[in-house]
Amino acid sequence: MDIRFRYNIRQFAYIVSILGLLLFAYADNIRWLWSRWMENPNYSHGPLVPLISLFIVFQKRDIIKNLEIGSSNRGLYILLGAAIIHIISLRAQVNFLSSYSMILALAGIVLFIYGKSIFSALAFPIIYLVFMIPFWGGGIIKLGNVLKLLSSMLSFSILKLLGYPIFREGVILHLANGSLEVADPCSGIRSLISLLALGTILAYYSNGILFKKVFLVFLAIPLALLGNTLRVVFFGLIFETKGVLISEGFLHTLTGLGVFAFAFIGLIIFKKVVKI
Repeated sequence: MDIRFRYNIRQFAYIVSILGLLLFAYADNIRWLWSRWMENPNYSHGPLVPLISLFIVFQKRDIIKNLEIGSSNRGLYILLGAAIIHIISLRAQVNFLSSYSMILALAGIVLFIYGKSIFSALAFPIIYLVFMIPFWGGGIIKLGNVLKLLSSMLSFSILKLLGYPIFREGVILHLANGSLEVADPCSGIRSLISLLALGTILAYYSNGILFKKVFLVFLAIPLALLGNTLRVVFFGLIFETKGVLISEGFLHTLTGLGVFAFAFIGLIIFKKVVKI
């Protein structure tokens, strides 16, 4: 009993030391992540992601206790790859790549210390940490522009179908009372990123086949687009009937939350219908 206790103490000290070194190596990157979470509304969900991962690990605690603890040298290769990516990212000042290398380093540590069985059990909560990392800025801008254009096209079609005189010029809708622009806050990108993270959790706790789970995750994309389109149509109707242009304020924020709620309910309904 005493020997096992001393062994557990050594293991705990070993793990704490390695995690301490990991935090030290990525201290600047962690500060960068925190600043993005606080400053960029697209990633305000960021602090919740590691908490969700920890909760999943906590749920698996009984399963993990019964797994064989081993060690795999492949974890060292993963750590080496993570270190190389981190060094290159620091030199090139590409913070989001450095963040990915931090997750890769964590995976390498788990594999090296605990072996394949426990690594497999913890693979999902480790991979899920990807959702806390801001995507490549250029890619997000391009995706946001595509979503804005699609929303403006669909909104134009709906408002025209409803009988309102309307002309579309890119992402600008020209109505009788004036022009309505589908700007960046109305692109739907904020809802999309959060919904992809939420859809992944729903898929993880589902019992269906892999195809259905993947479909559930990516269903967030058309649902976010549809929800945002209805939001733009609502703004257009208010502008056309009341002459009020809603570009900010409480109602603007509330409808943004409505887009997220609409898409989330859609994911839940799909999950119930296909029984996964």
